[in-house]
Amino acid sequence: MAQQDRDHHIVIQALKAAGWTVTHPQGIATRFAGKRGTVDIGAEIYEAEKGNRKIAVEVKNYPPTGNGVMGDFQRNVGQHLMYKEWFEENEPDREVYTAVPKATYDGFLSNQESQRFLKKHEIKMFTYNPESQTLDKWID
Repeated sequence: MAQQDRDHHIVIQALKAAGWTVTHPQGIATRFAGKRGTVDIGAEIYEAEKGNRKIAVEVKNYPPTGNGVMGDFQRNVGQHLMYKEWFEENEPDREVYTAVPKATYDGFLSNQESQRFLKKHEIKMFTYNPESQTLDKWID
C-alpha cells in the first residue's frame, strides 16, 4: 500500500459527513508506463440533479506558503494529470479531484496565476477543514 498523506482519514470523514460513500478507503490501484500507482480514496454519491457521481481523490496537505510549496504543487499537478489520464481510459465515469486544506487553497492556490493554471488544465479540487473534518469548497 502507498504511504498515506497525514490527512487521509480526515478527508474520509469529511466525505462521509457530506453524504459520500467511501468505496475505496485504501485507494484505487492504477498503472502508468508499467508502474503501479494508487490514488488515495474512491467515493460515490447519488445526486438527484447529476445522478450517480464517482470520484477518485488524491489527498495533499502541503503548506500554504514557503519555499517548498512550488515543488509540492508541481508533484501534485503531475500526479493529478497522470491519474486523470488513467481514469479517462479505464474508468471514464470517475472524476479525479485533489483534496487540499482550506489554508493551502487560500494561500498559494487562490492567487491569479494558480487559478488560471488550474482552470486551463482542468484540475478539479476540493478544500477541507482539518479541525472540523468537513468539506469546505468544490473547485471545478
